[in-house]
Amino acid sequence: MLRIRLILGEPLSRLFLAACLLINLLSTTLGLFPTPTHAASQTISVPEDFETIQAAVNTASPGDTIQVAAGIYYECVTVNKTVTLIGEDPLTTIIDGIVFVKNVSNVVISRFTIRNGGDGIFLEYCTDCTINGNIIKSICPHPSILLEYSEGNVVYNNSLLSSCDGIGLFESNKNVFANNKISDNTREGIRIVSSKDNVISANEITGNREWGISLLFDHTHGNIIKGNTVSKNYYGIVIQGANGNAIYHNNFINNTHQIYMYGNERNMWDDGYPFGGNYWSDYNGTDLHCGPYQDVTGSDGIGDTPYVIDEYNKDRYPFVNPWVPKVLGDINSDGITDIFDLTIAATAFASKPGYPNWNPDTDVYTDRIIDIFDFVIIAVNYGKTAEDP
Repeated sequence: MLRIRLILGEPLSRLFLAACLLINLLSTTLGLFPTPTHAASQTISVPEDFETIQAAVNTASPGDTIQVAAGIYYECVTVNKTVTLIGEDPLTTIIDGIVFVKNVSNVVISRFTIRNGGDGIFLEYCTDCTINGNIIKSICPHPSILLEYSEGNVVYNNSLLSSCDGIGLFESNKNVFANNKISDNTREGIRIVSSKDNVISANEITGNREWGISLLFDHTHGNIIKGNTVSKNYYGIVIQGANGNAIYHNNFINNTHQIYMYGNERNMWDDGYPFGGNYWSDYNGTDLHCGPYQDVTGSDGIGDTPYVIDEYNKDRYPFVNPWVPKVLGDINSDGITDIFDLTIAATAFASKPGYPNWNPDTDVYTDRIIDIFDFVIIAVNYGKTAEDP
């Protein structure tokens, strides 16, 4: 059974339409999923039905939704079943404590402020969960959002502010972190430890006292770091023992040190020509030439000489101006993510490089396979245009 929950952070009609289109394309048109047969889910209200969120979770059945009214809830919530937790408003629905999600899948946590806990939201042995539209602050000593041994989760549109750390991953693979604001933390923005094949995309990582992003240890490989703004941190990005990661289309702006490498790590710093690499605010090259070898007269927005990190790493095609992303999910590049993009993605579903229906433009999750993660990203951004914030 497939469940996709696209929760808030967007106009309800937009998300409802996106979800309907997605489910229709996958289950009806493509016939990929059977019609689910399960008991009707229930909606539980806090504090109307139960005074505490934990009491509501304890009573809920898998698939139920728990709607939490505005107020301050002084509790540590443990979630061990598939439920959806939705706050009335992230500014006024406050959990003064932590949310611990363990050994469960398809949990949704949305529209809360979470503060003053040792953890903010902690996922352990979890799969396919969604965390979006939350404000998490004053969390120490652990990250505001921490994933351990967890896979396939989506974390987007959260604000992680003024804590010790923003996001932490430990032995957690194939997760997506997109459109989060991670700023003013006393240590770091995102720490990735012994984790692979994650996507860190379109996040604003700024003003963290130690570093913006770190990639640590041997098993940290295959991660894609793209489309992020990393600014005003002490180190923009730190890499120790991590190889085989792709880091491109990011803006590294006015970090005290743009990058620190511990050893002879080797990672990819651009997406080839003409797609380009990263913008580095301390790059001082010229843009008088174009072409894969930058030997043809005429500017192309890419520096004529590489941005050299060390003898093993260089951005071959640094941008001379900050990189501006296109609309996420806009496969046909018409300035809007819509039904046409979903249709194009549907024709490439389940394909990989070398398959007859492979279309690299539909790989918006950038993991070299067209699967449900690509459709979730398209659906979340359904209706967005280049003019949208």
